[in-house]
Formats: sequence, structure tokens, C-alpha cells
Amino acid sequence: MSLAVRKATEADPAAIVIVGRASFYDTFVNLFTSHDELERYLDLTYNADRIQKSISKQNNSYFLALINEEVAGFAKIKKTSRHEVIKSENQSELQRIYVLKEYHGCGAGQGLLDAAIKEAQELETGELWLDVHTSNEKAKRFYEKNGFSKAGNHTFTIGAQTFDYYVMALPIKVSTYKI
Repeated sequence: MSLAVRKATEADPAAIVIVGRASFYDTFVNLFTSHDELERYLDLTYNADRIQKSISKQNNSYFLALINEEVAGFAKIKKTSRHEVIKSENQSELQRIYVLKEYHGCGAGQGLLDAAIKEAQELETGELWLDVHTSNEKAKRFYEKNGFSKAGNHTFTIGAQTFDYYVMALPIKVSTYKI
């Protein structure tokens, strides 16, 4: 099995749509009381035109994880994104990191996170932050293992439902050498 992580290009929206829809559905379907609201959110958030526009924005970076040259996951970083509970002046947000369930445990998530951290270092970000659903124990352990700690709480509303999240942050140490 070979793992590669690369920056996504404007040729990659279809792969991101597939991964995003499937991963979000698999992770959150049990939290939704309305299947219609979930489908509307997926249709709005994961469509090729929207992803295409997002990839082209200067403030966004996307990465793809490939296992044996097949897309296994993606990450999205918002280069400048402030959250009030984070103290650092310079903040970047790991807005999405999703891996298809059949690739869990293959290193794709770690590869994507490593790419995000490297990007934050290159941007000289003070802290990289993200939000994680309060019930997602596996994700919380993964982020804690990688140095993130809880910085606060956040809610997100989809349709009539409000979801509770933890905001987690990682201080970024800027490397003094270039690889």
C-alpha cells in the first residue's frame, strides 16, 4: 500500500465531492433527525461548482490523500480564519479533514493532518484550529494524539438542528529550516 498526499487542483472537485458526501454522511447520519435536512446540506456543501470555486480562492488550500493512487480523503485549510476563543493573532482553520471509511487506519488522515500542519508552518500561523463534534471520540483522540487541545465550544446549525462542537487548537512552531 502506498500513501501520497498532494495539493488539490481545479481538476479535483469531483473527487472531493465523493469523499466529502460519503464521509460526512457516514460520520453524522445518526445525529440527524431529518434525512431531508442532511441531504439538503450535502447537496449544498458538496457540489462540484461550489468546490471548484472554493479551490480557486486564495485563502483556501486543499489536499488529497491517495492510497495506491485512489483518492482516500481530503483536507481543507482556510489560511486566515479567526475564532474568538483562540488567543493567537495569526490563525488558520483546518476546516475539513475527511477520509473514506474503507481507508480508516491506512495513514491517510495522518498524512492529511501532517500536510495541514506543514502548510500552517509555511504560513507562519500562530495556531491551527478546528472543530470536532463532541460525540466524535475517535476524532478527538486523533487530534489530541497530534497535540491539539480543547480551546472552547462552538455550535453549528443545519436546518432545524443545532450540533455541539469542541474547538481544538494546536500552537504552530515555525521551522527555522526549509526542507
